[in-house]
Amino acid sequence: MKDTQLAEPVEEDVDKERITPWVDAELVRRLRDLARRNRRTLSAETEIAIEKHVQAEQRSGQAV
Repeated sequence: MKDTQLAEPVEEDVDKERITPWVDAELVRRLRDLARRNRRTLSAETEIAIEKHVQAEQRSGQAV
C-alpha cells in the first residue's frame, strides 16, 4: 500500500523515521491531551513515551 501522506522531512527531522502503528483510540486521546498540556506536538509526546518505555525495559534487564 502506498503512503500518500509522506512528506519530505524538515532539516531537524533528518535522523528520524516515520512509523504508522495502529494504536487504541483511547491511548491516542490520552497522548493528545498530554501533548496539549505539555505544549508539545503529538509526535514529540509519543517519542518521549516510547523512549521512557524502552529505558524502563532496559533497566529491568529485559531485551528490547
